[in-house]
Amino acid sequence: VEFGSNFTFNKTVVIDDAAGVVRNLGGSTLAANVGGTGYALLARIKFESLAGDQVDVDPADLTIEPLQLGLEIQNAKIDVSGVGEVTVNVGALPETDLYPVIYDIDDNNAIDYRDLIFFTSAYNQNVFNATSPYASALDFDKSGKVDYRDLIALAGNYGKKKSGNTQINYPANFGQKWVGNQLEVASGDDSVDQVIEAAIDTWETALGVEDLDVQVVVHDFGTAQLGSGQSTEYSVDGIPVGGRVVIDDDANGLGWHVDVTDLPTGGAYDLYTVLLHEIGHVLGFTRYFSGFGSLVEESGGDLVFVGSDFTVALD
Repeated sequence: VEFGSNFTFNKTVVIDDAAGVVRNLGGSTLAANVGGTGYALLARIKFESLAGDQVDVDPADLTIEPLQLGLEIQNAKIDVSGVGEVTVNVGALPETDLYPVIYDIDDNNAIDYRDLIFFTSAYNQNVFNATSPYASALDFDKSGKVDYRDLIALAGNYGKKKSGNTQINYPANFGQKWVGNQLEVASGDDSVDQVIEAAIDTWETALGVEDLDVQVVVHDFGTAQLGSGQSTEYSVDGIPVGGRVVIDDDANGLGWHVDVTDLPTGGAYDLYTVLLHEIGHVLGFTRYFSGFGSLVEESGGDLVFVGSDFTVALD
């Protein structure tokens, strides 16, 4: 904790790392040091992961997911000499995430020869059929393959250590939520990541579940196919709870409309609705999953879902 230069006396702070709490953070200063309407810096708090915090690279994940700090301010007080305690309004806190150092594969706080050994074992492998279990983690630019671009990224950070307080250089697309080709965007005001998040959130809300594990891969089908969905994870009851969605990179040559709220006005395909459709297949809404297929009947050449007290025509 680093206190602001104006708060020079009565400084207190207790860091409880095990509980994840900074308690009794406070200090005193003169009114002249604060100003009338400006901001006053009480203190800066440095957050970092330590051994045992499990902010490390998971080789099983296609994309890197951050850990949210979940910051919250409780019991904020301000006392003014001669006035007493005044009302404190606490504004909304920004979401703050912790990411692992993607180049430190063995999580030893250094990017060194050990990480290079892991890299060479996976070099030139496609992440979807790799023999190395670390291929996904070593595909730093999420192109779908461990290649020379990833080697350049590793070399640019080689030798850096946590103790050295050095800046880590990440790929320009670090944090993107898909693997593979870049999508050809024709229209829309949102980012691809925002649309992916919205589609997953929609299904989580509809099913009343949290943290669906849906991996998105961008691929050139070379045909009229826009996407596909495959279940890869199941609950103990045999219900699909996760899997992989593959999306065509250019939407059959028309480009994607990337917007959560507005539908496309031209000929572009809507990425949000296609993702919703394919995620539905991942979650078992397909005739190939017996739990769903057993409730689908054919009537007059059309497919009908037959529920306990309702029916729905299927496209």
